Amino acid sequence: MQIIKTELYRGINFLQNKNLTHPIDNELRKKFSEKIQKYPQDYEYIKQIGTSIGLKENELYKLNSIVGPEELKQRAKSNIYSNFDTLDIISDSHYTEAQLESLAKSDFRYNLHLHTNNSDGKMSVSDLLEQAESFSEIVNKKTPEKPFIIAITDHDTVDGAKDIVKLIAKDPSKYKNLSVVLGAELSAVYRNSEMLNSPFPYEMIAYSINPFDENLNLSLEELRNQRINLSKQIVERASKLYPQAEFSYNEVCERSANPKKGIDGFLYMLADYFNKKGQARGVLVDNEDLCFKYMPTNNPNEDKISHEAGDLFKLIKDGFGFLGIAHPAKIYLGNGIIRNDFIAQCKAKGLNTGKSIIDTFVTYLKDIGNEKFNAIETNYQSYSGNLQEANEILNGKRQLNEKACGSIKWLKNFKELAKKFNLLEMGGLDTHKVNIFLKK
Repeated sequence: MQIIKTELYRGINFLQNKNLTHPIDNELRKKFSEKIQKYPQDYEYIKQIGTSIGLKENELYKLNSIVGPEELKQRAKSNIYSNFDTLDIISDSHYTEAQLESLAKSDFRYNLHLHTNNSDGKMSVSDLLEQAESFSEIVNKKTPEKPFIIAITDHDTVDGAKDIVKLIAKDPSKYKNLSVVLGAELSAVYRNSEMLNSPFPYEMIAYSINPFDENLNLSLEELRNQRINLSKQIVERASKLYPQAEFSYNEVCERSANPKKGIDGFLYMLADYFNKKGQARGVLVDNEDLCFKYMPTNNPNEDKISHEAGDLFKLIKDGFGFLGIAHPAKIYLGNGIIRNDFIAQCKAKGLNTGKSIIDTFVTYLKDIGNEKFNAIETNYQSYSGNLQEANEILNGKRQLNEKACGSIKWLKNFKELAKKFNLLEMGGLDTHKVNIFLKK
């Protein structure tokens, strides 16, 4: 801690004593000095990122828009559901200034779950920043003490996060009222042979990480390459089994980013391609044999297409940032995943089987992650069907519906665990479309 303080004070003095003639630079330098005094542990984080793109110490103020882990933790403590809710004010790809003004009058101030075309999203990094910057200017006029905060969370890649850093550093004054969290959505599997017949897949969001970290980049690249190679093998095998269908890897890549870029969900995209083209050619494809046998639920020993939680925590253990469970209520425990003897044990003890598994799962993450496991996306906005209805009932947006009672209990499990382990209750729209205000 003494080292951090020494570096911090040296950095503040350097910034304050360095004379710059441009008034906007001076304004940003002042804001940055105030920021690192308020969140001293974030100074080294910003410094490492700045060094990665060639910034000198007196230029770190150019990254004032980047939100460090300590700042994010402090801001997120006061989060409520409505801070993530757009109220569907913007429901189309195009929106007006009047709609932005209306949205700024609401409680909406966060979208901490955004995807770009670096993974499976539709918008570019520059489009994302342009839209966020425009809204941040309106928000700043209404609530300067509550800025607009976004997080880039592409699937298993930090390439977009690196691009955002460079764009902000190039024109820092443009983004002076915007706060940006550098993150990623990382696929993982949970194994527990005492409870489960096979692992279940889930995703974690990494918040306020260093996207230039060498070990992180190498690990993510290796995983994506493994998926790409597996996609090619699957298409090659499909071509041999069903030659009349004329399946092509290049063709499937034109239809979906997932197999092309090695993004989680690639097996589903391959299966969809085989089904649709196979039907068009009069061919019935066995996707269970072609694709789904590689899913963790069907192949318990397969570790090539997802991370282990322990590996994820190791990647950020010596670095910055923390992890949280993404859209937790999407965790699926059906199709024979749970062991029958464990179901019987729970029944004999009067316990809810699903709740028991989730309690054990979250406890496991806390045990191995410690302070690096610090969040859960209880304010997720893009559930579908009964889950979304239950989410809105739970947060007072609609009347109680008995059909949603089971989903309400399921969602409450995660709210209770957030309180039990003092986890930050994060959220976001899971944006994949062409603007940052649209749900998945």
